[in-house]
Amino acid sequence: MNIESLRKIMDDKRKSSSENLTLGKLDSKLNLFQDNEKFTLSNGRFLNGDFDSYRRYYEDIYFGVGIEDKKINTISQLKKMILDAYDQAIMIGYKGGEYEIDVNTLIWVAYYGSCGEMFTDIQKINGTITLIIKKEK
Repeated sequence: MNIESLRKIMDDKRKSSSENLTLGKLDSKLNLFQDNEKFTLSNGRFLNGDFDSYRRYYEDIYFGVGIEDKKINTISQLKKMILDAYDQAIMIGYKGGEYEIDVNTLIWVAYYGSCGEMFTDIQKINGTITLIIKKEK
């Protein structure tokens, strides 16, 4: 077995056991909500509208976060980010390489160039739509 085959096996195992939502699962879950409904992040941060290859796992995508509210806070804006990612189709890894963006791409939230947290779910909690963010174990 060569190194690429071994890496693929390890990547597949990581993805199959991951708690992260994929772009496809998030897209499907967003249809449970009205486009004009607002959401919050469970970690108290705000989406800034950026997305790119995630720093730790280049084949995964991160949605950029910050402490300043850039008003990226409605379901329709989140749907647009997903569509923009699909339209882009390819990400350049943090240190190079091309990675396909598709329905199976795992999602993280992070500051550019930093490892971040897992985007694991979207739920309505006490009347507020919340993007559930968790630290990686």
